[in-house]
Amino acid sequence: MPFTLAHFFLFDGEQVSELAEREMSAQVRQGIEGLLGIPVLKTLARDLRDYAARKRRDNPAVSDGTIDQLEDELSALTEQFDAKCSRASALESALAELKEERERLVREMASYGAGSQAMLQEQFERIKSYERQLDDDRAELEVLLVQDIALAMAGKSLREELFNRLDNESVREGWENGRKQGDANLERFLDAVRAGVIPVKPSLDNAQREGVLEAARDAWAELWYPPPAGASDDYLHPYLNDLDRSKVKEMLAELEVLSGPAIVGLLDSLAANEAGLRKLHDEVTKTEAIAPQADKKREKISELNSQIQKNDQDLGGLRREISATEAQINQKNVKYANLLAQSDQAKPSMRRAMRAIQVATMVDEIVQMAVPSQISAIAEEMTKAHRSMSHKKDLVERIEIDNDCDVKLLNADGMDLRTFDLSAGEKQIFTQALFSAVSSVSGHGFPMVVDTPLGRLDKEHRKGVLNHLARRPHQVLLLSTNTEVVGDYLREIEDSIQKKYIVQFERVGDIGQSVVRPGYFDQAGAEL
Repeated sequence: MPFTLAHFFLFDGEQVSELAEREMSAQVRQGIEGLLGIPVLKTLARDLRDYAARKRRDNPAVSDGTIDQLEDELSALTEQFDAKCSRASALESALAELKEERERLVREMASYGAGSQAMLQEQFERIKSYERQLDDDRAELEVLLVQDIALAMAGKSLREELFNRLDNESVREGWENGRKQGDANLERFLDAVRAGVIPVKPSLDNAQREGVLEAARDAWAELWYPPPAGASDDYLHPYLNDLDRSKVKEMLAELEVLSGPAIVGLLDSLAANEAGLRKLHDEVTKTEAIAPQADKKREKISELNSQIQKNDQDLGGLRREISATEAQINQKNVKYANLLAQSDQAKPSMRRAMRAIQVATMVDEIVQMAVPSQISAIAEEMTKAHRSMSHKKDLVERIEIDNDCDVKLLNADGMDLRTFDLSAGEKQIFTQALFSAVSSVSGHGFPMVVDTPLGRLDKEHRKGVLNHLARRPHQVLLLSTNTEVVGDYLREIEDSIQKKYIVQFERVGDIGQSVVRPGYFDQAGAEL
């Protein structure tokens, strides 16, 4: 079994529960990359570049300061990238633990009264909705800030004045170019007039002929005066040619969509969502305690919400930094390959280094194209698996995944159900569906081993998961506790069970050991 696929065939319910708290897009990308062996390809590309750097250092004759500097920059960027990825992974784990702790506290508060718990749960769902909208608005504002927002906020009248000025200067430039082109033919025109007056009878003397030529010259000049309507008197932007002016005018026209109302609307949305979030936090704080312990739990939940919000923001910023650093590394890798190609190709060590870089570049291109190539197959299999396991089959009609691995859970009306907060069980079903999809698309017939398969699932979801696993075409081994696949759940898949075993703990003196015997919890010792 390829090691990148191992955790899709051998896993436990607790792992699925933890994964369910992570971003769906991150789960999908991890699944497709594992399916395609992309972690191995990325390691290969990095090793090839290390090999090329060593080969080049072994041949000092071709050492070049620019290449050395680029290698140092690549090494530094790679270290930054690895460090950021490690921090992101640590943040994801910490975030999952915080969300798990918050959910545990919410479940415990259920014992303090159904009405109070329902209200608190609704408030938390609304808090998460506000947080998600705030993240979206902040991301959109960041994009605007690094683009043309300054020019957009300069004012429509100033932009229109600049647009008209550039138009007028274009007219003047066209007029001047036409006049210059005409002046280039003036002498030919005068020569033709001079030749034309020679045969005139009676003959003109020299003064008369010069007078005719001067009149022709004045008439020629009058053709270009006055300048055409709309031409500027002079140039305020002489550094722009006509092509540059056209580009500036196109940019000014595009800036109209970044007008003040659109930006103010975005800022209003941010302010409204922040105010709504503060109000909800106040409501949570003011929720009447049912028992003395509820106050402490509520305070702890409030602290967890603050920590989760901060970690979410930190993780979002870190992911953007990772993407930017990866883009820098890719750009410098291309430049590095070009520099090596320009160096001494005659030396065998350099040729080997160049080939290694070329293969690494090809691997980078394969990795970029590989994930989108499998998205539709994963989405189709996930849809089948999700509908098979979920008891709310009328809700999710299909699962769609875009090239960035962002996931939409669409109902029959095309509405993305992710805009509503999913329950813990629904999130776990999503992750189970991803595992099932990856194992199906992989085409491998490996046995699937699932420890504590039912986790925190409710009754209907448990039956859906068990029936889905029972219908898999390849062997499935379920490692159950005495509270999971028993009773009605055991009877649900009884016809698909080939063999049952029980793991019994025994103590021999001071030594404990586990023994596997045929049987089951309620029939220990009886082979079935």
